[in-house]
Amino acid sequence: MKISILMPCYNSSKFLERSVGSVLKQAYRNFELICVDDLSSDNTYSILKEYAQKDSRIKVLQSDINGGCASPAFNLALKCSSGDFIFMLGHDDELSIDCLSSLVKRYNELRGEVDILIPDAFLIDENLKKLKVFCGVSNQIGSKNRILSGREAFELSLFWQISGFVLVRANIVRDKGFLVAGMNGDEFSVREFFLSANRVAFSKEGAYFYHQVRDSLTKKLSPRKFLILDVFKKLERLAKDKKLPNSTIKKINKERFRQLHNINSDFLQVKTNFTEEEVLMMEEYLSKHENDLKFYKTSFFDNIFRKETDLKGKFGIFFNWVKIYYKRIRDEA
Repeated sequence: MKISILMPCYNSSKFLERSVGSVLKQAYRNFELICVDDLSSDNTYSILKEYAQKDSRIKVLQSDINGGCASPAFNLALKCSSGDFIFMLGHDDELSIDCLSSLVKRYNELRGEVDILIPDAFLIDENLKKLKVFCGVSNQIGSKNRILSGREAFELSLFWQISGFVLVRANIVRDKGFLVAGMNGDEFSVREFFLSANRVAFSKEGAYFYHQVRDSLTKKLSPRKFLILDVFKKLERLAKDKKLPNSTIKKINKERFRQLHNINSDFLQVKTNFTEEEVLMMEEYLSKHENDLKFYKTSFFDNIFRKETDLKGKFGIFFNWVKIYYKRIRDEA
């Protein structure tokens, strides 16, 4: 079984020893590492070429234009992949030495009747302190023995009760590709992979280490980052198209409300850093998403009391009529 590891890179020079090094140390040797330099302004590309000269399993590509997010680079790497399974690796992350071998071992234990395998994942800060651990299903002891359906995995991924760092059967990834939208299109794609899978399992050993780097692209505030709301809207549409139950669509919708609140709160704190044109664009964008949001009622009690969010803050609705704010967003500008 050959594994294709896809790794987008942008100004990654100080992380490559960690990320590429962890791949080269893998106990499981039947892999290829496909790195895509997204037109870095540092010497990332030359370092990657040096690695490729020393190990034929490493392929190095360079984007024609900067994609602005990981998905275009993932798609470019995917076109050049030849593996039976696909694994996505962040340029500043790393794998335990037994990560791939443990995934393959679990695959063989299940006689190949599984489409996605999930290793443990550790979220680590810059001081190497563990911030969060994904081990099976969140808050479920012994859940690493569970075999999930694709729909179960999709629903658990909505609030990341399972890790999104996964090994996926290649035909699923090649069929769907990676969504190029906003800065979290790859997160949408992982959820779409879950929904396309028949069976999802967890490896018993091995781990993915997700390093939360302060200047990581996903941590920077820019008008483009606010476009993540588009991805959650697409996720809601995907659930509807697959005729998932209203309870699942409601969970997605709840996350859209939460994201709208958080993004607007962030925007009001930093909007003085934007041009007048950018401010107008973002205000129109947020207003559009607010008007587009609809609370899905799935029980009688939703008509008595429910919580919602708008651009002013968080509030409760009593009897579909009385609206009381319990947390307002202040404009810092």
